[in-house]
Amino acid sequence: FIALQEIDDLRVVESLVKGLSKSSGEWDFLQERISKGGGTGSQECYAYIWRTSTVELVSPGFIVTGEGGGTGAEHYFHRPPLVATFRARPSGFVFTATTIHITYSGRKKTWAPAKVLWRFARARAGVSAVA
Repeated sequence: FIALQEIDDLRVVESLVKGLSKSSGEWDFLQERISKGGGTGSQECYAYIWRTSTVELVSPGFIVTGEGGGTGAEHYFHRPPLVATFRARPSGFVFTATTIHITYSGRKKTWAPAKVLWRFARARAGVSAVA
């Protein structure tokens, strides 16, 4: 299972997955285009890559934007996180992966972005938020 960031060309992930599949069994991927932030209007991609014999996608990925959810995400994330849920094979263990690019500013705010994302993920999963 691999998470990738800062991908400028969507074809790169597809090519990588084809190469991995040729050499080591079937692989699959999920990629989402995101805004780089900073008002530049430029975009890049995040991606997850996994071997299909060991992992399956449970729910499609989504970008955490903070819009309408009151998460405060737009204040902490240099680029919005990509979240997706997967199931490990054969155990059936379900996990949610997040790839994130955080902007830290000052020692007091060091854990703030992680806490914001943690609360958001727990709320999305229907679990009461803590600290």
